[in-house]
This record gives sequence, C-alpha cells and structure tokens, in this order.
Amino acid sequence: METDDLELGYYGLALKRRWWLVALATVLTMLFAVAVVPRQETTYSSTATVLIEPVSLDAIEGIDSRSATVNETTEASIARSAPVIGNVLDAMNLDLSVDEFRKNLTVVGEDGSQLLAITYEGEVKIEAAGIAEAVGDEYLSFREGRFTDQRDQRVEAYDALIQPLDDQLDGLRQDYGVALVPDANGLIDQAVLARIDSELRQLQAERVDLVEAKNRLRLADLDGGEPLGEATAPEEIQTGIDRLLALVVATVMGLLGGVALALFVDRFDRRVRDDDDVEHELEAPVVGNIPRISEETPVLVTAVRTETAGANAFRRFGTAVLAGGGDNLHSLLITSANEKEGRTTAVVNTALALRQAGRLVYLVSSDRQNPDIDNVFGLTGLEGLDHFFRSEATPADVARLFDQAPNQLGLRLIASGTGNRVPQPLSVAGLRAILAEGERRGAVMVFDAPPALAHPDGLSIASLVDATYVVVGRGRSRRQDLTELRMQLRHVNANVAGAVRNHSSRWKVNRPGSLTAVASSVDEQLPNAS
Repeated sequence: METDDLELGYYGLALKRRWWLVALATVLTMLFAVAVVPRQETTYSSTATVLIEPVSLDAIEGIDSRSATVNETTEASIARSAPVIGNVLDAMNLDLSVDEFRKNLTVVGEDGSQLLAITYEGEVKIEAAGIAEAVGDEYLSFREGRFTDQRDQRVEAYDALIQPLDDQLDGLRQDYGVALVPDANGLIDQAVLARIDSELRQLQAERVDLVEAKNRLRLADLDGGEPLGEATAPEEIQTGIDRLLALVVATVMGLLGGVALALFVDRFDRRVRDDDDVEHELEAPVVGNIPRISEETPVLVTAVRTETAGANAFRRFGTAVLAGGGDNLHSLLITSANEKEGRTTAVVNTALALRQAGRLVYLVSSDRQNPDIDNVFGLTGLEGLDHFFRSEATPADVARLFDQAPNQLGLRLIASGTGNRVPQPLSVAGLRAILAEGERRGAVMVFDAPPALAHPDGLSIASLVDATYVVVGRGRSRRQDLTELRMQLRHVNANVAGAVRNHSSRWKVNRPGSLTAVASSVDEQLPNAS
C-alpha cells in the first residue's frame, strides 16, 4: 500500500469519484427499510385448551385389546387442516383465505398430555378468544364426525357379513326339515341331521359374534374430547419496528455502507481511470486522447468528417507520431492489451492522418486472426501477408506484395490474405523484408496486430517496428493488463513510444467494402506523397 493512499486527501478524492455509490447505497437501504421492515402493529392473542379423548374402534369391536392412544402432533395438524379452518371461516363469517387464517393460528400438543393449545392472534381484541374457542369446537366436532363416519362404515361392513349368514341359516333350516321326513322304509337319517345341526350351531355362533360387535359399535360413545374451560383473555402484542426509527437507522447504515463500498471499489477497481494511471503502468507518455465520436462512421472520421473533434484528435496524434519519429520513422504498430478497445479504428484513422500529412502510408492488416481491416476495405479474398509468408520471401515476392496493394482513401493496403485458412506462422525474416522494402520506398508502414497479450504476432511485430503505440479503452483496460503488456513489450525490446486514450464506447467496424463508395472523392483532396 502506498503512503499517499493513507492520506485523507486520497479518501476524499475516492469519495468524490464514487459519490454516486454512497448516494445509491443510502437510497437503496432506505427503500429496503420501507419495503421490508414491517410497520409497527398491535395484535391480540388468545389460547383455548382442548382435552383429547383416545378413541379406538378396534378396541370397541374387540379386535385389539390394547388401549387407545393419542398422537398430539397428528391431532395438531388436523386442527390446522383446511376442512376445520374452512368451517370456522364460514361459521364466524371471516373474510380470510385458509392460508391467511392459518398464519394467525398456532396449535401445539405436548406428547403424552392429551392436550391441544389452540392460539389465535388477530387485530380485533374481542374476536381473538372467540375464534380460538371456535377452532377448538370445530376440531372436536370434526374429530367426532370422523370417528362416526368410520363407525358407520364398519357397521355397514358387518351388515354385509351378517346377511349371507342369514341366508345360509335359512337354507340349513330348510334342509333340516327335509331330513326329518322318514324315507320309504320309515327311517330318518340321523347322520344327516347331526351334520346339519352342527353347521347350524356354528353359523349361529358366528352370527352372534358379528351382531355383538356391530351393536358395540352402534352404542359406543365416540365423544373425542372437550374444551377445558374458556379461552384466555386476549393479550396485547406489539410487532414490527417504528417506521421513523427504521428510516433513521437505514440512512445511517446506508451512508456508512456506501462510504465503505466506495472506498472498497476504488481500492480494488483495477480499471484505468486517467492518464496518470496509463503513464504509470506503461511507463510511456499519453500522446493522444480520442474523444467520444458521435458520427455513424467513426472508423472513417478522419477522412469524411475532417472538421470534427474526433478527426482533429487523430490528426494531433498523427502529428505527435511524426514528431516523435521524425524522418527516421518508417514503421509503427498500434496494439492494445485486450480486444474491443478501439484498436482497428485507431489504426485506420492514424494511417489517414499520416497520409493527410503528406506521407506515403502502407496500412498492413496483420491481425490475421480477426482481419477487421480486410472487412473494412473489402480486401477479403485478396492475396496478402499470409500468401507472402507461404512463399520463399524473395525480393520479387516482396515487390509483388507492395505493387499489388490496392489504393483506397489514399492508403496503400496490404491484406491479411488469410481467407478461410488457418494463418501461416508469422515469419520474422519475411517481416524484416517487408519493413526493408517499405523503408526503401520511403513509406510509413502502419501495422494492425492482435492484442499483444492474446497473440504472439503482436509482440513479434513490436520487436521489429520503429515505434509501438498502445490503445487504452475507456472502462475496458485494467491496470494489471497494462503492467503485463509493458513487461512483455520490454522483454522483446519494443520501443513503446506512447499511448492513446480512447474515450469512446466500442467502435463499430463498417460493413465489408463500405469505404469504396467514398474513396475516390477523398483521394482528390489528399496531397501527393513524397
């Protein structure tokens, strides 16, 4: 941490830069307090207690001799069920949904106690106790009705079992009467009579057992419980937070949080914020500041909008480039640390500015991964660098590369020549031959290369050209990227002559070949190159 960062002036400057964060945090915190913190309200709570009587139809029938038990947790869930609450809402004529009512209702049953504590919390004091008691009464009624329905179903099941027995008994009695009639010899078959009598006795015993079980069910007391006295007197409950107090606390917290957030963001925001950041990280001067360009064709602004602020900025940058290199400047590279920082537009407009200053300019589309220069000038499909790197790089090959370069907007254009193929590895020897030929012709070679941190071609070109300039995009470049770029360029002994601050948002590249229409009219205004 630097010593200057500890001074109060630093914090004041940081808050001045990030004042909107403090304001935003304060407003958001206040809105959050208004929206989320519940306002202070008064409610009334009353509790009704219900005794639950254990009921077991199996024990009543004699099927299970074990005594009945009560599951208080299950019974509490039944007391909060939709059927019970729905009946209470209808009986009390309450304009609430089941879910809304359930939010105000609490039912607690302690294991083994056979007691349910039914608590209702509402806004009207005189209603709280009545509603709690109504829930208890409706629960007990529902419980008794549930057991009654089960009993009736079992009684019907017994009737369904008894009726076939009655039919069988009637048949056996008829058979017994027939067996009592003597046969032709005047004899009665005692064995048949004994068998029929035995079956009759067995069926009659079964019928008696079924009828007794049925009668026990019909006469059973299914009262499932009873209320234990009246509900408790309503107790006043204060909920929520005072709205004014909440706003005061939220404002203070918002201010403190906003200040902390502003200082934190300023400390760890590694984006480049001003020229000092650029010069510190690159250890090179800022020689150009490109303002926000509002024209529809920013890539052409130096050629077709010559009196605009953007065109003048590029011409000033071109003058600085020529002043820095003088007559010994024959080649320069314009690169960036990352993509989308306005590198292509800076290359085109710088080349145009140098051409307008009277220099012969060859614009080289050396970003063979993303050849935007080809797209802008309609060079796709033409032979260029990639073809040259695939050749033997003889003097005739170099001369042909230069002689075939088309002329648009006064610029001689060397295409990437990549097309749809995988680019040929960059040939340092071939690049040296190109630079030598450009110098022999008295031209300035302006190279557009991929970001130096993303592809080695940028570093290779930077190591050979006379000067390298770095485009730094507003809001895109990070300080650590510029530091890394400086180290990489220093490693290849590149001459970093300066930086260009781009204050525009991302520039759009024109449609392929869109410059052809304006090339001829602009060419007539350009001075002759030496």
